[in-house]
Amino acid sequence: MMTDKEDIHRRVDRLLAGIKRFQSRHQINSENTIINRPVKPFEIKDFENYPYDYQYFMLTIGELYVGTAGYLALCINKPVVAGDINPLYTEVSEVVNLLDGEFEFSALQKDLLLFYTEPCDYVYLAFNPSTIPYSVVEPDWDEKSKLDFQIGETIFLSAVENQFTFNGSLADCMTSDLNLNNKFTLLEQLKIRGSDLAYANDELKSDREIVLTAVENDGYALKYASGRLKCDREIALTAVKNNGSALQYVSDELRGNREIVLTALKNNVRCLEYADDELKNDRELVLIEVKESWEALKYASGDLRSDREIVLSAVRQNGSALQYVSDELRGNREIALTAVTNGRLFVLRQVSDELKSDREIVLTAVKNDEYALEYASERLKCDREIVLAAVKHSGVAFKYAGDELKSDREIVLTAVENNGYALKYASGRLKCDQEIALTAVKNNGSALQYVSDELRGNREIVLTALKNNVRCLEYADDELKNDRELVLIEVKESWEALKYASGDLRSDREIVLSAVRQNGSALQYVSGDLRSDREIVLIAVKNDGSALQYASDELMCDRNIVLAAVRNNVHYLRYAGDELRSDREIVFSAVRHDVHYLKYAGSDIKNDREFFMLAVTRYEYALMYASEELQSDREVVLTAVRKSGSALKYASDELKNDREIVFLALRNDRTAFSYISDELKSDHEVLLMAAR
Repeated sequence: MMTDKEDIHRRVDRLLAGIKRFQSRHQINSENTIINRPVKPFEIKDFENYPYDYQYFMLTIGELYVGTAGYLALCINKPVVAGDINPLYTEVSEVVNLLDGEFEFSALQKDLLLFYTEPCDYVYLAFNPSTIPYSVVEPDWDEKSKLDFQIGETIFLSAVENQFTFNGSLADCMTSDLNLNNKFTLLEQLKIRGSDLAYANDELKSDREIVLTAVENDGYALKYASGRLKCDREIALTAVKNNGSALQYVSDELRGNREIVLTALKNNVRCLEYADDELKNDRELVLIEVKESWEALKYASGDLRSDREIVLSAVRQNGSALQYVSDELRGNREIALTAVTNGRLFVLRQVSDELKSDREIVLTAVKNDEYALEYASERLKCDREIVLAAVKHSGVAFKYAGDELKSDREIVLTAVENNGYALKYASGRLKCDQEIALTAVKNNGSALQYVSDELRGNREIVLTALKNNVRCLEYADDELKNDRELVLIEVKESWEALKYASGDLRSDREIVLSAVRQNGSALQYVSGDLRSDREIVLIAVKNDGSALQYASDELMCDRNIVLAAVRNNVHYLRYAGDELRSDREIVFSAVRHDVHYLKYAGSDIKNDREFFMLAVTRYEYALMYASEELQSDREVVLTAVRKSGSALKYASDELKNDREIVFLALRNDRTAFSYISDELKSDHEVLLMAAR
């Protein structure tokens, strides 16, 4: 999502405020409370790979889960199964953009706040907390502003045009649209959320009181003000005081106003980007801002990026400022030396080519920056003192040393002490040096791959590497991969060692049992014969259902083994033998978790009328996976559309033209209209039913 971090923070803060307002409106009790418990990053798988908006959301409010039916949920505590909603799981790729899109709060039940995200108007879901699992309640609409629920006490939270309403009883729950074209209403809303100025009409966006109220709450709201009010000095000043970034929405004329720009800069120095060219060239102003933050140099005029005093002030703070300095001053020795002294990464890359041959500058740079040696002149890459200083700081730098120094024993030993991986760049002669090899694998076990072939058979070196990383067995010589004592020790330490053991030892029952007891997926590395060993396979699938795919064909058809695998993880029904994919108990065990696993069911199940009569009463999408014969069975289809009108989609063409079935489907779900026959789409009674 292309949104700056400040905006993300504002959005999450508003969501928190909404939750707080909700909690203040009803009596807190153990049955119905939003509990705000931020989650810790390490509790979330691949946290660092999430987009920043999701990261911040999860840290601030809670972890995100999404279900296969298109629901987005915020789980404050832990995932819950609620009624017919499939078990919630974490797949960020399926998450609808929460923070920058239209969404509605639908229902609340204990630790679960559910968002209904399907693209349809005025659809709400609620949960009846008296039933476990919680039953989903679908309201019938009397009119746009009223919900008619035929249940008793339930917690309900809705958002209509960003206005929260609450009533402890759903029987008389009323929601009313905010008229954002009414000045009084809009004023009150803007006190809560200034950005809602975006939804006002053009007349109100030109109303001074309205816009002033909006920017007092959120300076960013200036974006939506009329062009005339973007020229209003008081409004502009108020906006940038609230949010310096609002300077980008101020009129061109006012971006040259010194007071407004200075106010914005106090808020955020990066706002200099939006000031007019005259102020970007104001030496006094820029010098003040650069002293405050070196980043201001980025937005200064070209002339001031050639100003020695300003530039020195910036690089004294952070050598990275050198990237914004004029070409002329990048060749200034004092400035370059100051920059590399105060820089951590890639600063030497920014200095002039001439100064990359300056010994003092390069020596200073390599002591601070692990990548600096890469940008030194070829002559200085062969300077022993400089290279030794570089590898003392970081073994990574050894990669860029001159070829003759890659045979220097002291330099190589220093490099691998710092980073064992540096052994990769050592000369062939030093890769045969036992002390260097031992030092390298002690620092990083993976360095074993760069040790000479001879030393990969050295038991001490290999054992040292394995202590560091058991996967390094991959790089040991074949004799050690076939050393039973060694492999058994390593497999007991980590099942992954089995992957790199010899073929003979992957047929060793004791070793294999030790591995699959830790992790069932170790079965993939087991020899063919033991994949037919019932005890081993049963242990594996109980540990990890995915192991079923690695079992022999015979055991894929073993009922007890398949049932154990499916109970561990329903995903792995797909690996069962054809006969067992038609076993009712096994299939129901999977479908109980997610109806979509019916697609892996055998043909006998898909044609089992008794089975599907039960399935369509429980699961909305069950009819999708029935045989063509059952999709043409009138009673089966009637039962399915009674559960969900949208099931009509999967009925036979003949039954899509059946008036009773069609009326029942439309009564449950008006969207079923798109699935009925062309003939009935022209039927007056059907059209009336669909329009209700």
